[in-house]
Amino acid sequence: MHQTRESAWRGYLIDHHSPAPPTVTLDRLDIEEYRRFVRTANITTLMMYCKDHWGYSYYDTSIGTRHPGLTHDWVAAVAGMLREEGVEFNAYYCLEYDTLAPSQHPQWSIVDAAGSPVRLEGRMAKWGMPCYETPYRSYVLGQLEEIVGSYRPDSLFLDIFGKTLCYCEACRTRFRADYGYALPVAESRNVNEYQTFDFGEQGRDVNAFLEQCADRMLDEIMTVVKRTDPRIQVTINFAALYPKSIRDRLDYQFTEPWAGNWLSAGYSRDTAAGQSPQLGPGDVSEVYNYRPYDVYRVAAAQIAAAGCRVFFYSGSQHADGTLEHEEARRIGRAYEEIAAIEPWLSDREVFADVAIIQSDSSVTARAGSHVVANAIGRCKKPDPHRRAVLGAMQCCDEANIAWTVLPEQNADVETLRRYRLVILAGLFFISEPLASALRDYVHDGGALLADGECGLYARDGSRLTDFAAAEVLGCTFGSRLDEFKAAEWGGYVAPLRDASSATSSDDAAVVDPAQFWAATPDTFVPAGRVQYRVSPATGAQTLGHLVAPAVALTDTTWVNWWCPPPCAAKLADLNPAVVASRYGRGRAIYLAWDLFHGKADGLQLTQSIFSGAVSHLLPDPSVALETGYPATVSFSAYVRGDELIVHIISHFAERTNGDAPPVEPGILRVSATAFQVTSAHLVAGDSEMDAGGVPLTVARTERTFDVALPLVRIHGLVIVKLGGLPPR
Repeated sequence: MHQTRESAWRGYLIDHHSPAPPTVTLDRLDIEEYRRFVRTANITTLMMYCKDHWGYSYYDTSIGTRHPGLTHDWVAAVAGMLREEGVEFNAYYCLEYDTLAPSQHPQWSIVDAAGSPVRLEGRMAKWGMPCYETPYRSYVLGQLEEIVGSYRPDSLFLDIFGKTLCYCEACRTRFRADYGYALPVAESRNVNEYQTFDFGEQGRDVNAFLEQCADRMLDEIMTVVKRTDPRIQVTINFAALYPKSIRDRLDYQFTEPWAGNWLSAGYSRDTAAGQSPQLGPGDVSEVYNYRPYDVYRVAAAQIAAAGCRVFFYSGSQHADGTLEHEEARRIGRAYEEIAAIEPWLSDREVFADVAIIQSDSSVTARAGSHVVANAIGRCKKPDPHRRAVLGAMQCCDEANIAWTVLPEQNADVETLRRYRLVILAGLFFISEPLASALRDYVHDGGALLADGECGLYARDGSRLTDFAAAEVLGCTFGSRLDEFKAAEWGGYVAPLRDASSATSSDDAAVVDPAQFWAATPDTFVPAGRVQYRVSPATGAQTLGHLVAPAVALTDTTWVNWWCPPPCAAKLADLNPAVVASRYGRGRAIYLAWDLFHGKADGLQLTQSIFSGAVSHLLPDPSVALETGYPATVSFSAYVRGDELIVHIISHFAERTNGDAPPVEPGILRVSATAFQVTSAHLVAGDSEMDAGGVPLTVARTERTFDVALPLVRIHGLVIVKLGGLPPR
C-alpha cells in the first residue's frame, strides 16, 4: 500500500483458515495458479494469511509454527508474485483467535472466572482464544516484526482485535492495580460471542479496563511495525465500529457490513474521512453454493457508490491448496464494472444536506453495567445509539435526500453550518461544546430533528433531570412512560391534523399540521415500547399526542394476538408526541419516542412521519431523487471541481437474490438555489460504459434543474456539470 492504497479499489481474501494434515494438506499449492486466480478476479489488493485462526503461520517463522502442510515459505512466494503483478500485498494476522497457541501454552489461554479455558462458542468453528496480557503478547509482537521486516507488505490487517474478558492472573493483577479492587466475577460461562454479564456499578470499570487493554496493545503494535517499516499501513477488522480514539490511530479503515453493504459503506465512509475506507462482505459468495452473478455486481456497486473501496472474501481454496476458479470468474465480472468507474471514485467530497450525529460518548453512557465478554461481540453487538443512527440513515436514504454521518468530535458550529438539517438520533449524551454548537447553529437558521432521550445522560451514564439542549428542542423533560413496555407497541401517536386541533402556546403556528401528516394514514401510529412525557416551551407547537394501550401486556392481561390496541379515552392525558418550535432564526422538531430506533426495528409508519418532518425542516433539498421506488432505488452525491458525481443504485438484485429488472429510477432534482446545472451525462451504466458519456435531458423549472435518468438494473453513474457551487 506504500504506493497503491488510493488505486486499490478491488480487494479479495482467499479465506482458508486451515487445520493441519490430513484435514488440509496444501500439497498442490501452486503460485502460478494463484497468479491466474488474481488475474481472472481482476483484483488490485490480495489479503494474504500470515497467521490464521488455527494459529498456523504461512511463512518461515522462528517464533510460531509453520503450517505442517507447507514445504516452503508460502508468504514469500505470494508476496513476490503480487509485486510482479502490481497488486497490493495486504498481510493478514489474527490476534485473539488462535487455537494452536493456548494448546501449546495453556497458561496463555483466556480463562473464565473458574479458571477454565475460553474458546469461541455459538458458531460452527470453536477457535481457541489466547490472552495478550500473558507472554502471548511478545509472541504476537515478535511475529509482526518478522512479517513486516522480512516481507515488507504494503499494509497490515489485524483481525479479532480488542480485549475479551479474561480472569487469568495477569488480567486480575492489572485490573486490581488500575482500579484498586478485584476484577468482578461473572457467575455464568460464555455461551456465544454476544454473552453479556451485568456487574452492577462496577461494569463501567470493566468496560473501561477492556478498552484500555486494547488501547495499550494497539500502541505497542503500531510502535513495533512502524519502527520496522514507517510506511506500513495498518488497520483492524470492524474499524468503523470502534471508538474514534481507536479509529484515528489507524492508517485506513476496514469494516465488514453490519447494516447491509450500502448503509454500512456510507457509515464507514463518513467515520473514516481521509482514511481510504474499505468494506468487505463475506456473504456475497458461499463457494460451492453460488449465488447469481448480479449479487456480486450489486454488492460491488453499492460499496463503491457509497464511498468505500470494494473487498470480497470467501473460502475459495480447496483442502489440497488448489483454487475455485468459478469464484474468480464471478468476482472478476463484478470488478470489471468497478474498474470502469474508478476514474470518478477518487478526489471527491461527499455532498450532503443532512448530518446525522454519531457519538461514542452516547454508546458509553448507555452501556451501563453490562459487559459483552467477547471483544468482537462487543464491537458488533448493536447498541441503542448505533441502532438509532442506522434508523436515521434508513430514513434519509428512503426519503432520497443526501446525508452523511458526522462524528460528535467533528461537530463544531462551523462544520454544522455546512448542513441544512442536523439529526440527533438516540443521542443520549451531548457535551457542553456540542450543545453550544447546536444552539448557535439553530439560532443562526439551522434545522434540528431529535428524538427520545436526547442529551438526557451524563458522560458517566447518570441520568440528568432535563435535556442538555432543552431550549433548542422546544420542550423540557418530564418522565419516561414505560408502564406498557412489555409490548412492542407500548404506546401510539394520535396525529393532530389541522391547525385548530394542533396546539400552540401562541397564535403563530410553527408547522402546517396538514402538511406534516400528509403522508401518514389516518390511524394511531405505533411508537415503540417506551415514550417520554415532555412539556412544550412557550411558543412551541404540539402536532400529536401520545396514546396508551388499552391494557398492559402481561401473563394475565392481553386483548388479542397482537399488541394491545390504543385506548382513545387516554387521550385526555394530553402528553405531546411531536413538538415543533423556533429558536432564533432556526427550527426544531422533537419526537417524544425513539423514532429512529423504531425505524431500524421495522415500524412501518416511521418513514411517513420522517417525511412530514423533512417537508418542514428541509422543504427544498439541494439534491434529491424523485422516484417511484424509494425503498429500492438510492443515490449518493459527491462534488469534484465543477462536477456533481451522482451514483444511482437499484437494490433489487440484493433483495431478490439476483433478479435485476430494469427500473425507471426517476428524476434527479437539483435545487437552483444550490447549483447552476449546465449539462448532465451518463458515463457508466448497465449497458453504457462509454467514458465519453451519454447526454441526459435537463429540464429547467422555476426552482430546480431536473435530470431525466435512464433505466437502471444495478448501477448508473451520472456526471452533472455545474456552473456554480453551493453557498456552504
